[in-house]
Amino acid sequence: KSRAFFFGGSSRVERNASMYAVIGRALAGLSGRTQQDFAQAKLAAQRRGHQCNALTASENGCHRRIKRSGACRQRQQRPMQRVIPMQRRVSKSIHCLVKLQQLPSQGHF
Repeated sequence: KSRAFFFGGSSRVERNASMYAVIGRALAGLSGRTQQDFAQAKLAAQRRGHQCNALTASENGCHRRIKRSGACRQRQQRPMQRVIPMQRRVSKSIHCLVKLQQLPSQGHF
């Protein structure tokens, strides 16, 4: 089931809906297959050409910080095999998502 409605209706967010759903499951505390699911979602996103952190699609503080630091650009210039270790990527995304949920709903997410 798509979670795009939670973050708004932009097409980029809808493309990443599967990743948001997986992170949402991780937030809910289902640790079983979540890591593997996230890896599959990340691979699918890379095949679509979206190599950045799963949460760069949402317009929040994390997104702006990642953009300002140039991390996205650097990540896209690297060869695809060299990706950030999965654990760090997942925990960073979950941290962003928790922050996102704490913000008051403003409609542009």
